[in-house]
Amino acid sequence: GAPRHPAWYLNLPDNPAAGVKIEAVKARSAPRVNFSPDDLTRIFGEHFQRADDEFRCAILVSLFTGTRASEAAQIKLDSIRHERGILVFRIEEETKNLNSQRVIPVHDTLIKLGIEDRVKALRSAGETRLFPDWYRKGIEAKQRAPRNTLNLHFPRFLPRKFNVTYLPKVGIVDVRKSWHSLRHSFRTGLELAGVEKAL
Repeated sequence: GAPRHPAWYLNLPDNPAAGVKIEAVKARSAPRVNFSPDDLTRIFGEHFQRADDEFRCAILVSLFTGTRASEAAQIKLDSIRHERGILVFRIEEETKNLNSQRVIPVHDTLIKLGIEDRVKALRSAGETRLFPDWYRKGIEAKQRAPRNTLNLHFPRFLPRKFNVTYLPKVGIVDVRKSWHSLRHSFRTGLELAGVEKAL
């Protein structure tokens, strides 16, 4: 038959590609891995004897709770309370999804390092968040770009300082290791302790 006109498709009654989706290919980055015991020794040196500094406390809380940066930054003082005789963190602010809202027992190490004293001092100062400076900076960043979610803003502050300045300072230069590795280390610790995954 006669060859079709180059623009034959313009006469079609509908779009034959309607509903076809092509998945975007994400840029490949180094896989995240947990910190080794040697890494943790380097990170938590002698200066981690108290949890009274915001930066140090945030690192400790992230390691012992497995929270994402955006979750840790939003923790309210009222979300740290005793339930059934156990001190817990309630992760109940804006999270990745509804399943991310959960209750996490406060590790004995955090209690020994003074997390309750920090909460008491912050309350006395009129604060409402466990990490008030980090929280304020994240919210201010979000207000400048309100369409973005909070998990894009909070990592720009304490986690960035940890990744860019602190890790190289203690001799950890593996690009696969970052703030998020604290979460991976927490999960690995649970698995080694035989804790079953929640359904």
